[in-house]
Amino acid sequence: MLDEPLAVLIARMGLAGQHHLKRPPLGDCPEALDVGEEQIDTFIGRHTAGEPEDRHVRIKIRRTPLRAGDLPQRRGIDEIANHARNMDDEQLLAVKKNGGVVQIVAFASYVKVNPPEKVAAIDTLRRSMNITGGGRGALAALTEAQRVEYQQKLAVIDAKWPPANIVDFVNHIDHAVKVAGIDHVGISSDFDGGGGVTGWRDAAETHNVTVELLRRGYTEAQVTKMWSGNLLRVWSEVERVAREIQQGK
Repeated sequence: MLDEPLAVLIARMGLAGQHHLKRPPLGDCPEALDVGEEQIDTFIGRHTAGEPEDRHVRIKIRRTPLRAGDLPQRRGIDEIANHARNMDDEQLLAVKKNGGVVQIVAFASYVKVNPPEKVAAIDTLRRSMNITGGGRGALAALTEAQRVEYQQKLAVIDAKWPPANIVDFVNHIDHAVKVAGIDHVGISSDFDGGGGVTGWRDAAETHNVTVELLRRGYTEAQVTKMWSGNLLRVWSEVERVAREIQQGK
């Protein structure tokens, strides 16, 4: 059975739990909490009270069906890159069923899983330069000369094990469209959170994504849906439902 701290945490999550839709790579928890009607997979990450730090927890949460489409954010596709934040086909179909949109993100580690050898090489480099923490802020404590040295050494590692690029990223979009349909897929960058792949490192390179989509045969109308139309459709539906709730409907 679940220990009380974890059970309380999950109960407090409520509908917020809907976005963590992935079977975790470590550990498993077969119990279920009944808080509604619809059953959906979720997981609580590490560092929950009463849980070992290296254990991921899987739990099925039952919740009342949403009155507007779901919007899973910062996701990739599990079939292409087996990452804890990515979604499998069952989850994509669930988003389609409720009229939602999954936002495929250009976050390199979600797009392409690094082999263990590359992970070890980067870890060794970071430890050798006393770099701690994640994201771009981790380099803030370095001098300009140290940052240049780090980037040069990282480039050598990337040359041996190439990082995710535009083609890898659009492969995720392709799969999501194939499973969920063009009306249920969106595109996101997450540049302020460490996002970016080779070919789309900043807003100035955004057109490269469109070029790759057109190269694969998507129409301009379909590309427009993924860039904005689908998200705006669901957003409008959420606003409509919010007004109804405020009016007591």
